Amino acid sequence: MAKDIEYSEKYCDDYFEYRHVILPKSMKSEIPRARLMTEKEWRSKGVTQSRGWMHYMIHQPEPHILLFRRPIGTDPRTGKAAPDWDPPMADLSEEEKKAWLHGPIPSNNAKLTNHKQCQNEMINDENKNSINKNKSYY
Repeated sequence: MAKDIEYSEKYCDDYFEYRHVILPKSMKSEIPRARLMTEKEWRSKGVTQSRGWMHYMIHQPEPHILLFRRPIGTDPRTGKAAPDWDPPMADLSEEEKKAWLHGPIPSNNAKLTNHKQCQNEMINDENKNSINKNKSYY
């Protein structure tokens, strides 16, 4: 079933990188409709991605499409945001604050830096993908 899961490319705004994951429609009944899934739940469905991704919104018309986000510059090994990340506090759930933040909340505004970092990460991902597509496997 994990082979039938589709992952979007990452896309960004000033604070977050996003991606959506499309589960097979046959799994629709296994997806909660009234609450977000925990990391343990979505991993148990076969979703595999680096640390820091949070299921942040339910796509009502198609609940088998899971919407994820994480701070730009998240350490993929720890799941923590970069220490200088300036979060939009009003938009964060308590679970997101607990998962992503460490220490006092930064007071500087790092939006532009974060956005440029995300663009650079996307360019690096595209370069890796084009290199992998050009490889031939026997």
